[in-house]
Amino acid sequence: MRAPVLVSIALLVACALVVVLGIQNRRLQTTLTDLQTAQLAPPVGAWWPALELQTLDGYTETLGGAGRAQVIYVFDTGCPACKASVPVVREIETALAQLPNAISMVSIGSGDDIAAYRKDAGFGFPVFPQSAKLASLLGVEQVPLLVAVDDDGRVVFSHVGQLDKDVVASLMTDIRGLDAVSVGSIQGEGR
Repeated sequence: MRAPVLVSIALLVACALVVVLGIQNRRLQTTLTDLQTAQLAPPVGAWWPALELQTLDGYTETLGGAGRAQVIYVFDTGCPACKASVPVVREIETALAQLPNAISMVSIGSGDDIAAYRKDAGFGFPVFPQSAKLASLLGVEQVPLLVAVDDDGRVVFSHVGQLDKDVVASLMTDIRGLDAVSVGSIQGEGR
């Protein structure tokens, strides 16, 4: 009589252990995914290089460390997460326009028919063509990427992955106090 009770208790303990290990495994997988994603975006406090680039419209603009704060959006015309982020990018553009600071928007792009993509998305900011060399220089490994830099080019906000309203709220919180905000968009190569 005692052996079946002990076997039942052992089975219950084993089941409980399997459940606990399953929960722990899920938490570790989530932590690993978060760490891997964090490595794809420039860390807060890092420096974004200052670059003079020519827009699709033919004029030159400085990106990063331009003596003014900037919000930089990195995307690709063929990226599904980038296309899904378009309404949020327009929301960011609108939110920044409501700040009392001077706002200008820029972008860097690659992919199929960048000018048509910009027009279809309704972005009001200029687009710069991007090369593989530029993507490497900026360290862009995954898109969409949203980065805010201060007037010296130091990263104050960084997010990789599809954009949503929570990202907008975090961005607006992190850029409060910057003297002037310029919104930029860098379109990455298809990833």
